[in-house]
Amino acid sequence: MNCLYWIKNDEQWATFVMNRVKEIRSGSEPLQWNYVPGNLNPADLPSRGCSVNTLITRRWWEGPAWLTEEEELWPISNLYPDKNVVNAEKKNQL
Repeated sequence: MNCLYWIKNDEQWATFVMNRVKEIRSGSEPLQWNYVPGNLNPADLPSRGCSVNTLITRRWWEGPAWLTEEEELWPISNLYPDKNVVNAEKKNQL
């Protein structure tokens, strides 16, 4: 969630964060990035450990059903970043 905030906002971040954000933005637009809850995100399956049988399901190969719908019907996140974490990566102004 914090990474999405960094990508979507034009604040001055610490060098490491700013370099990552620039790299991400060089190949995409901030509006293209959204949060997908783990239970709807097939990419989370192997990162959390799962059986081979689970990996061969259609969801892994074709993605979740909502991905084929109009963007307005996609899941909406009401989560907000941890301001302490986000602000810890702001560039110090001298």
